[in-house]
Amino acid sequence: MKNLAVLYYNEGYNCSQCILKAFEDKYSYHIEPTLYKSLNAVNTGLGVGSVCSAIVAGIMIFGLVFDDATAHRTRLKLLADFDAYYGSINCSGLNNARTRYGSCEKIISAAAYFTEMILLEEGFRQ
Repeated sequence: MKNLAVLYYNEGYNCSQCILKAFEDKYSYHIEPTLYKSLNAVNTGLGVGSVCSAIVAGIMIFGLVFDDATAHRTRLKLLADFDAYYGSINCSGLNNARTRYGSCEKIISAAAYFTEMILLEEGFRQ
């Protein structure tokens, strides 16, 4: 999923849209076009540098495919894994990583990777 997410990011999808699109394509999971449009509102950390929208997309995927209890548990795991790796879950807190790498590609790759690993750990198969 991570390579697809980076590909879509480079094609112009925003940070959250590219995660969702990679999931849709890799797992043949139909996503309504209006959901992509709604992700315009969460870009750049909800517009205020808050939670990284790539993580938000991963959490949304959990909500689509898991029951409520599993979605809540996996949400916390994604947040913890990402924070342990980057030291922040906030777009503004990821500025050093973004500056070091020149873009959000590495951040998106990590968000897609952690999302997919959690999906697989929970037994998701499409």
